[in-house]
Order: sequence, then C-alpha cells, then structure tokens
Amino acid sequence: MTEESKSKKKRYINLQSVVSVITTLVFFGVYIYIASFVTERTLLFGIIMLVLCLCTLLILQALNKYVFARKVRAEEEEQHTVSDLARGLLGRLGIPVAICNEAGKIIWHNVSFRKAAGAEDSYFGSDISSIADFDYRKITDAHENISGGKCSVGDGLYTVKSYDVKIEDRDYNVLIFTDITELEHAYARIDEESTQVAHIVIDNLSELLQYTPEKSRSASTEIEGILSEWANSVGGVLKEYERDHFLFIFHNCYLADFTKDKFDVINKIREVRIGDGSLPVTVSIGVSAIDGRLDEKEKAAHTALDMALQRGGDQVAVKYENEMVFYGGKTKTVQKRTKVRARVFVNELIHHISMSTNVLIMGHAGADLDSLGACVGIAKLVQFCGVDANIVADSDDPNNERFFKKLSSMPGYEGIVIDRAEALELNHSSSLLVVVDVNNREKFESPDLFASVNKAVVIDHHIKNDEYEVAFSYIEPSASSTCEIVSELLEQALPTGSLTKDEADMLLSGILLDTKQFTRNTGSRTFGAAQYLRNQGAVPADAQNYYKSSVNEFTREARFEGKIKTYKENLAIAVNDYNDNTAADRIIAAKVADKLLELDNVLASFAVLSIEKDVYISARSTGKINVQKIMEYMGGGGSYDSSATKLENVDLESGVLKLKEAIDKYYRED
Repeated sequence: MTEESKSKKKRYINLQSVVSVITTLVFFGVYIYIASFVTERTLLFGIIMLVLCLCTLLILQALNKYVFARKVRAEEEEQHTVSDLARGLLGRLGIPVAICNEAGKIIWHNVSFRKAAGAEDSYFGSDISSIADFDYRKITDAHENISGGKCSVGDGLYTVKSYDVKIEDRDYNVLIFTDITELEHAYARIDEESTQVAHIVIDNLSELLQYTPEKSRSASTEIEGILSEWANSVGGVLKEYERDHFLFIFHNCYLADFTKDKFDVINKIREVRIGDGSLPVTVSIGVSAIDGRLDEKEKAAHTALDMALQRGGDQVAVKYENEMVFYGGKTKTVQKRTKVRARVFVNELIHHISMSTNVLIMGHAGADLDSLGACVGIAKLVQFCGVDANIVADSDDPNNERFFKKLSSMPGYEGIVIDRAEALELNHSSSLLVVVDVNNREKFESPDLFASVNKAVVIDHHIKNDEYEVAFSYIEPSASSTCEIVSELLEQALPTGSLTKDEADMLLSGILLDTKQFTRNTGSRTFGAAQYLRNQGAVPADAQNYYKSSVNEFTREARFEGKIKTYKENLAIAVNDYNDNTAADRIIAAKVADKLLELDNVLASFAVLSIEKDVYISARSTGKINVQKIMEYMGGGGSYDSSATKLENVDLESGVLKLKEAIDKYYRED
C-alpha cells in the first residue's frame, strides 16, 4: 500500500470514529427522552436501545470498510495503470533515460540508454559514472539547474538533467539525457569557419628605400608575394587598402596554427634585404581572436596593430577577449616619425589643454631626469595656453634634489610640484591629465589619479605593454627619450625664444641621461631636438650637473664591483647583496647597468639588488638583445635596450635565478 493509500485509510478511520460517537450520543439522547415518560420496564427498554445502538454501529463500520476498500482498490488500479503507462512510455521514449539510487547505481534504464551506451546487455546494477563521464553527485545536487550538465555517453555528447523522486523513504534520481552531438559539432564548425581579421603594416620599407629608391618595386613585390603565399595557404583573402597596409581575412580554425609556429611569416619577411643594406624589412600585424560582429573584429585587429607598433614593430599582437599576446619583436625599431605627426599631435593636445580648467602632469614613480624634464616641458606648453598646471611628483626624492631645488627657484614654477593627495583634490570633471615617460599603469606616480580623471593623454618612448583607454597618445619607441619627443612638440607649438635657459637645460638633461651623452639609441631626430634646445640657450655642461654622482653614490656603486658574473657568454650580471640598500640604490643600479655595457663582448647587462623584501633589476642592451622582452617575462617592461622590473617578496638568490630563467626563455623563443 502506498503512502497516499495509508493516509486515506487513516482519514476514513477518523471519520468512522466521529460517526460512531455521534450515533451513540443520539441513541442515548432518545433513550433518556423516552425513559422520562415510561415508568415500567425501564431496564428492558434500556437493553433494547443498547442493542439497537451496537447493531447500528456495526452496520456503519461494515459499510465504511466496504466503501473504503472499493475506493482503495480503484485508486491502486489507477496507480498501477499510471505506473505501467509511465514505464511503457519511458521504455519506448526516443531519448535515453536511467533511474539511479542514492549510490549512483542503475536500477532501471530504457532501450535508448542502452543503445546510446553501445552495449547489447543490460546495465542494471552498474555505476552510472562508469558509463557517462560526469560527476553523479554534482549533477544530482544541482537539479535546480534547468540546463543540466554536459557529458558523453558512448560516442555521443549529451546534456543530462536529474529529477529527484522519493518512494517509501528512499531517494532515487531520474536522469534524462538529451543528444547534442550534432549541435556541438555545428557549434565547432561555426567557430572554425568564423571570420577573423588581421591588419598588416610594413614597418620600415619607406625608410630603407630612401637610400635605394630604384629597388622599391622589386622589394614591394617580394614582400607582397610572401604575404600572398601565407594568405593562400589557408584560403584567406589579402587586400592592400593603402600603401604598405594590408587587410587579411581568414577562418578562425587557422589561428591555432599561426600561434603554434609563432607567426613564422614575420621571420620570412625579415630575411628580405634592400640592396646591400644590413637592415631587414619588418612588418607589424594585429590579429583579432574574439567573438562578435565583423566590425568589432576589425576594430580589435586595429587595436592590436596599434599595440604592436607602439611596442616597436616587427611583431604580431593577437587580441583575445581578455588579453593581448605578442610574438616576434626581434629587431630594434628605426626612427620614422615625422614633424607632421608631431604638429598634428601638439595641435590636438593644445585644443584639449585649452578646453580644461587645469592640467595635472605626472611621470613614473621614482622619477628620473627624462620623466621630470618632460613634465617641465609640458608644464611650459600648458602655461603658454594660459591654463593652470601642476606636476605630480615626490619632491623629497634625494636622487632629484638638485632638480627640484632649481625648479622651485624658477619664475612661474613656485609651488608647481604637488604630491599625490593634493593631485586628487585638484582633480575636477574638466581636468586633463598628461602622463609622460611611462605607459604602464602600475608604474604611474599616482595610479589612483589616473583611475579618477575623465580625460588623460600619454606621451612616452617606452614599448607599450599595458592596455587601457585614453583620449589620445603619442608613444614612439624609436625616440631616444620622452624629452626628445616633448622638445619636438614645443618646437612646433612655441614661438622661437619662448623657452628659458633653465627649461631647456632640464629637457636636455633628460636626453643626455637616456642616450648616455649621445652614445646610445640616437638618431637624426635626437640631434635635431638637442639642436633646438641648444638654440634656446641650453648648455650641455649645465644639463649634466643634474645627474652628476655624489661621493656617496660613487662609493655605493662599488658595491656591485667584484660581484659581476657572465652568463650566456655575452651577458653581464652584477649583484648587490648588501642589506642596507635604499630606494636611492635603484638609480645607482641603473648607472651600473649602463657602465657594464662598456665591458668587452657584453651585449646586455643586468644589475640586481634587494631592498627590504623585494628585488629590483635594471637591464641594458647594446641593441643586439631585446631586454624589454626579458623583463616582460618577469612582469616588468621598458624599451628594447633599457628596461627594468620589480620582484615582490623574493629573496636575492631567487631573484637572480628567476632572471636566468627569463634569459633562458628568451634564448629559446627568440
């Protein structure tokens, strides 16, 4: 008897008791009433009434049992009929169904389940997880999830949904499987055949051809042939929409092959030489790897291309949904920016400055002379536009004591330097933030300020490795320094003679610092910017005074001496293992890394020191090794030949080990 039948029987018994009590009370009431009139044979009359009452109760009880039995039999017959119909339906149902007990053992399944599993025999008593690859507990505990979970049964893919059933205090689960094999294959085919977009730009062909213009036709034909062969190999479409600019459309299924061989097409193009020149031809490629509309993919590819170019070119940037992955970057970029670009940018910058109530200017944390000199140059441009300017920097930094002392004494610059807290207070809805000499948010002087402003502009010469939104930017890795870029902007915007000697000296000091007094990473534009500053009154000897070493700094540099070791034959690693290092020693480490390049046969140098619980590494290169990629492997960055990183909560020995692992990875991949 089912629980429902038992419950109904209990209700019938309760009803019978109530009727019996009521009948008894009625008979006794009648008896008392009649007895009040009858004076003789009262006992006999009472006995008669009692017998009648008992007979009535027995008749009612028998009647109740008869009615209840008929109803129970009818309900049980109906239940058996429904149960037979359910089993018959589930058994003949075209979708797999299995019933399991609490332990996950199969107690019943239909023919469709057996066919899906691919067996001739029954699976009664078998563990469901041995037939369908899913976690039984996870599926049964998440029965409220309408969509169910995915699994494979035999050669097919299914979604499985669990329904709880309780019978006589025992729990069972009815598992219903829905075949999604064809649907999943259709999704996979759609994904494979979905269209992806790539933008391709030849980086330096025009610069190389200026020396051998007669070679332009053959060079362009050779490069286009390599790209066309690459596109045809995957059935893609390659179209040149502008000189040296191509649009490449291909199926998404080939992206995995491209990344597997690390976009070998850029290596093939790098083998192209123009005439007798030693510089290779390079390309930059931006690839979309996202879902969405075709216009969204094209925009993602263009964003990736911009990132590849801002990182120095000769590389591929692949834009995924939540990250950007880079391949290549083996050659150093050449200077190719024009004064036209500088003029367009500075006009746009002046427009935004004029529309702002005030301008906040900041560089990177632990500012050097290139960062501070660029801040002064932008402040001069803001003052020229008649807008209030403030420089966000640490004026108590002992490494820049001479600089801040001189700046505070210059007319128009009194109180111009503010700290981070003051900058946040001066930030308004119509304020403009100009970031110089840094494009990594983690290295900003005030990341909170950048996050809170409505409009920001970035001017930098470092390779970009961080993705974020700004109003516009001027990132040129081919420039020697940010001071060089800012000097060009001022030359385009300010009337001749507008810069004071002190302002020109500060800008020149940044160029001298980053070029190691014009001995490294220089080009014609570098000397052009220096000439402009010299015409504005800059004196190289006075500019050098800002970064001359003190006696204390000179002696602390000696801490690295005697701790220099070579690695990979052409790499020099200097380690400072003293325990009393301070933030000022980071600047000393950078100077040591520069000096190590003067050693014979050294192509790259690394200065390593520990400050409290962190390890700092400064890296320099002669241009043959991309130290920026090595530092990126450890979470840092910079430019091709000048980079750095910080390893948090790492001891010195582990820091050196991580550096060597990053170098090994660079040698393996590049």
